[in-house]
Amino acid sequence: MKWKNSIAASTCILMSACGGGSGGDEQPKSVGTAKTNAIPVAQIMPKTSNLNLGSATTFNASKSYDSDGDALEYNWELIRKNDQVSIPLDKNDSEEIVITLQDEGEYILRLKVSDGKLFSPLAELPLKLVGNADLTARAGTNFSVKKGQVINLNGADSRTLDGLITAYSWSITEKPAGSTATIFSNQRVKTNFVADAIGQYTAELTIENSSNQVAKDTVVITSDDLAKNSSPVAILTSEKTLIRPNEILQIDTSKSYDPDRYEQLSYSWSVLSSPVNSDATLSSQTGASTSFSASVNGSYEIALRLTDSQGDYSDATYQVEVGTSNQAPIAKLGSDTSITLDTPISLVCDSCFDPEGADLSFVWKLLGKPANSNREIESPTTANATLTPDVIGEYIIAVTVSDGQLQTASNTQVLDARVNKKPIAKILTSDEAYLGNKILLDGSKSYDPEGATLSYEWKIIEQPSNDEIYTEADGKAHFTSSSTGKYVVSLRTNDGVQFSDPKTIAISVKDDLAPVIVLKGENNRTIALGDTVTIDATQSYDPEGTALTYSWSLQKPVNSSISIVDSSAQIVEFTPDIGGIYIAELMIKDAANNTASKKVTVEVTQQSNTLIGTVKGRIVDTTLNGVENATFNINGKKYSTDKQGVFNVEVNIDEGSLITVTTEDERLAESKYVTAAISQQDFIIDMGDSFVPVKQDVDTYLWTCAEYSGSKNVNLRFNMVDTFPEATKFIPTFDKTFSHIVDTNKIITLPSTATFELMADEGIKITAPGTRVTIYYAPVLGAMNIITICNE
Repeated sequence: MKWKNSIAASTCILMSACGGGSGGDEQPKSVGTAKTNAIPVAQIMPKTSNLNLGSATTFNASKSYDSDGDALEYNWELIRKNDQVSIPLDKNDSEEIVITLQDEGEYILRLKVSDGKLFSPLAELPLKLVGNADLTARAGTNFSVKKGQVINLNGADSRTLDGLITAYSWSITEKPAGSTATIFSNQRVKTNFVADAIGQYTAELTIENSSNQVAKDTVVITSDDLAKNSSPVAILTSEKTLIRPNEILQIDTSKSYDPDRYEQLSYSWSVLSSPVNSDATLSSQTGASTSFSASVNGSYEIALRLTDSQGDYSDATYQVEVGTSNQAPIAKLGSDTSITLDTPISLVCDSCFDPEGADLSFVWKLLGKPANSNREIESPTTANATLTPDVIGEYIIAVTVSDGQLQTASNTQVLDARVNKKPIAKILTSDEAYLGNKILLDGSKSYDPEGATLSYEWKIIEQPSNDEIYTEADGKAHFTSSSTGKYVVSLRTNDGVQFSDPKTIAISVKDDLAPVIVLKGENNRTIALGDTVTIDATQSYDPEGTALTYSWSLQKPVNSSISIVDSSAQIVEFTPDIGGIYIAELMIKDAANNTASKKVTVEVTQQSNTLIGTVKGRIVDTTLNGVENATFNINGKKYSTDKQGVFNVEVNIDEGSLITVTTEDERLAESKYVTAAISQQDFIIDMGDSFVPVKQDVDTYLWTCAEYSGSKNVNLRFNMVDTFPEATKFIPTFDKTFSHIVDTNKIITLPSTATFELMADEGIKITAPGTRVTIYYAPVLGAMNIITICNE
């Protein structure tokens, strides 16, 4: 807009009178005064100073005026206070403007008006943009990956106190030079992209709730060079933070990882702090997991140092309280899953129980859903609530359980309602190759949940040269390496509707094959003081057949005086002189100076004692009802549950031994639970509610397509790959083949509720339900399964 600068000037009018004859009188003339133009006045309405993040706020100049009644022209300006930078406004010459701000801070809104002659004095309104306390976006903690790896993003921990979260949006706001990384499925709770360059990526999560409030958060991902060693990341998890005296608590490291992926990790456990005169015990000081127990009440801190083969490490600690006060209940939902539109799904807590056996109350919550969904959780205060998705999208749920004194909120679970389910990409190949060799890539194990035919998109996203990848039939590909170094290959599959998440693999191309260490007999071991350790590496070899040199070293307890007599021998022996941890490491070298190394950990106990303790829990079915008189054995001895499925067994074991619990009931799938090594007297193993799939008769129909011309007898193989609820204690297995006459039905027995990988004879294609089938637990109505086959 061009502004007219008006200059007010007074006009002087001189009046003169002319006389007539000498006898005429002079007549006075009146003089008129020019009207002065009034200065207009600017006013900003409303006088609102606090704005919400991402929310649109309307301001207007309707109270501005000109005393002369002249029409007004408007000019708005928005200034960021801390640096006086002007923020662009849409239609800044209108009487009304709309402001939507995305960055917290203080601002100044300014308004000038003009009547075409004069400007008004400047009107100002201070504004403050604050985050919304009712809505919190959580994009996760910063982490590191290697170039070429898939970066997984997770916004499931975001929360709103007002309504539900109705929209998630991810974007990459910062990436290294040369990166073309893109988040394809950016409207999902959880998504991913590939780190295609070295440097820092910043991913921003924006969420919106049903009250149209907006919140944001960012996570920084550092992508390192494949040749640079990255430190491992130690993460400790366990079911409880409060246990009773002598109760055994297993501490898990399964969520720990090393960005280098193929590094051999070593573990060093210790009790960092404990009460005076405590007898804290760790079952293992060097294992991938350990169990803790103590008889003295108080606070304990367990520490883990996780070290990779290059010597880089990270530390983690876990706080445990030992006492007799009421323990909080356990609440753990299963993994994310796909659900069917307009089909009710039962919401079941995979592992919800009270350590003292108290009855629990449940409150299910729907934390997020698609914006157009009108559905709510049915029976939200029962153990088995129901949700029926009415709109395609993601439904985020959680449950809070209470024993009447303490309550526990579960993890979140994402239920994805889609008409079409995303295919799964899988790559089979070796992670090592050699210069000039053809490197074969196999994606044929990729699959589509609906059984659709897949197309394959192969790419080399990182390499030391410019080699090309060539696709073959049936999802396979290959390339020939022309340089040594790291190659990173990615695969995406498409079912005709959508792409799978990318799958990547790093392949190290070397000049010469590394030697291979082969140790006879047991490697890591636990022995009694006085026993002799023999380690035999005579079967080690070099693939090219060159001679090997051997070099042994021994790490030992501080006060030990033993040593390896001949450190260059193929077979070494030593006899520990005190209890503790001994680590023998062998390094072999071939003629090309390629090396390989391996460690053997020997835990030496002073003496073997008999330990007495308790193993207890409850075997439950899919509906979380106890399985009456279920038979099982503990370390080979047979037991059974009571009418409620409960068991409480006293067990005698040697110190340092494991406890193995297996089901031996024809009604149940074969299942096993194994503890860590136990070294605490009066130990307690509390398995809680332990789900085991129940076998049931399934009326199975085998139909053929019109073009089928194969055998009348077909073998169907059912390999169990998943269960519902998720099996968290007992690990069930089932893999069985049934012979079936085509176009007939037959009763077969299958565990449920469970998902099976379904396979038929060679040359036969399963057209429905596809490569996977889920058998639901139906003790009253009975289960039915319909399979359709055709020629491949």
